[in-house]
Amino acid sequence: MFDPEDLKRMYMLFRWPEDLSKEKGRERYERALQEFSKILSHRWMEEVLKRERIRIVDVCSGTGVGGIALAKRVIELGKEVELKFVDLREDALKRAVEFSRAELGIEAEVLTADARELYKLGMEFDIAILWGLTTPHFNPIDLIKLYGSVSMILRDGVFIVEEADRFGGIMLRGYKDFLLERYDEEGPVFTAHYKHDPLTGYTTRIILTKGETHPMHIYFWDIASSIALLWIFFEDVDFIKRGAYDGCILAYKPRKIDLNIITGTPSVYAPRS
Repeated sequence: MFDPEDLKRMYMLFRWPEDLSKEKGRERYERALQEFSKILSHRWMEEVLKRERIRIVDVCSGTGVGGIALAKRVIELGKEVELKFVDLREDALKRAVEFSRAELGIEAEVLTADARELYKLGMEFDIAILWGLTTPHFNPIDLIKLYGSVSMILRDGVFIVEEADRFGGIMLRGYKDFLLERYDEEGPVFTAHYKHDPLTGYTTRIILTKGETHPMHIYFWDIASSIALLWIFFEDVDFIKRGAYDGCILAYKPRKIDLNIITGTPSVYAPRS
């Protein structure tokens, strides 16, 4: 299981821009608004938007930057919106509610839950999003569970995944053991390589900032692999390119395949007695 306190500390030290009341977070929100203006013109989105009430779930939402931006664009089209945020960080969910109230004038719902177990919700949505380049939190087995779980809670709708190619975008552009991740008015944030687990695929990097350290377990996903996993669970997959190494994957119409793929665990990962 992912540890909420571990995630909270990681995001705090890494200083991911997710606070809409601050300049960097606001810039990210404005970029998301532009992105969703393009995404909503896709033929699959046009089909979904024929419905009067649009139910949106923001998976691994954090403070809700993506979900709020999408909901705003849908509301501007004259549609009624239901918005739900799902995350393990309760502090982030609290901010998501505050931001959605301020930006949209609606009271969003929140659920503190593991994204791999969304199938337990017993709810249906029209659009699901995974926004904020979130996939590195999940190794291949866990991402299969997440994508499969999302497919079980979607009606004939669309799953939008913001994704990047870490091989072309990072590895081929001088990725080093010791890397300056960001530098702003609060000072530098570095990460340093610590170890790699070949069975899980996780690389552990240590966040270094202001004399504090914290491990960050990440999997270096690429766009093609993410598309391939989504293809298992959805009837069709498309990609909207943004930059040279990033963009948005759209997965359409869930196949509703065997739940055992989502709920089971291979023996290699089972606890040893």
